Amino acid sequence: MTTTNADTLSLTTRSSWLAAVRQNSDAAWDVSKGLKIIRYDHEHNREVVLETGVNFFIMALEHLGAPPYFSCEGHPTGFYIAVDASYELMRKVEACGFFHVEIARSLTTPVTFCIRLREGIDTSEARDEVLRWVATAWVTGLLS
Repeated sequence: MTTTNADTLSLTTRSSWLAAVRQNSDAAWDVSKGLKIIRYDHEHNREVVLETGVNFFIMALEHLGAPPYFSCEGHPTGFYIAVDASYELMRKVEACGFFHVEIARSLTTPVTFCIRLREGIDTSEARDEVLRWVATAWVTGLLS
């Protein structure tokens, strides 16, 4: 489990990532999984490497202006990302499928949401396959 901060990757790296996933949306999750993404964990006051299963979604949310602050790829279940975002963006995320979005904190602006994988995925292989599908849907529905 890791806390995230968008300050670590350079703009060049972000632009290259976005171009790569747009060119090959069917492999967007796998391309992103191969990256070593470092973020700052404010709770433990140290840099951490993100779990690779969340890489695509962290990068996409940061690109969309919704900085995540906590994530877990699930082992094998329990994938989630806590993110400060707008209601409009979270409706679009949920419309892409496979994720359930819930309000975690509503007294803040922006509102904190928790993005979770839908129930019924009980193996790492099934989780990874679904995350590939979701990443493809995000490239088409949110990043194009």
